[in-house]
Amino acid sequence: MTMQDKKIFFAASVFMCAIAAIFYFFVHGWQTERIARARQEARQLSGELAALKLFLHDHPDVDDYAADIELREEENRALMPLAMDTSAFMGELQFMALQSNAKLLGMMPEAAENKNGYYEQHIVINFKGNYFEVLDFLKILEHGGRFVTVHGVGGRADENGIFSGTMDISIYSYEKK
Repeated sequence: MTMQDKKIFFAASVFMCAIAAIFYFFVHGWQTERIARARQEARQLSGELAALKLFLHDHPDVDDYAADIELREEENRALMPLAMDTSAFMGELQFMALQSNAKLLGMMPEAAENKNGYYEQHIVINFKGNYFEVLDFLKILEHGGRFVTVHGVGGRADENGIFSGTMDISIYSYEKK
């Protein structure tokens, strides 16, 4: 082998090593990275599939489950509506009083307060009725279609057992309107 042949052989060897290194670093490295991403995505999809299978096992009839969710959302919207709608609620209070035979003498709503994600509005109610009428009013209020907090009830009964007093309540909504 001549010196010229050795130089050609050495240059070809260096060229082949360079090609192999370029292939390894660029093609093989890129493929390895792509395979790792594909495996990660497969693990994620496998987890999602397992969660979906568990959901389908727990809820075999998806349409019934969706209808149940919709019904619960409607109930929740009734308990805590989007808008405060104080005048409509005060009308409901009048109707509740008629059902219980209690007399509403006056209602004084205060300004709604932002409570970080929802609004609260205090309403002071002046009322009159015997023990059972007032108790019925409170029961109807408790089982009404809206979430109400009773902060306090106070007053006096006269010699005939008629209770006159005030009730401090709060109603809630997601918006101030």
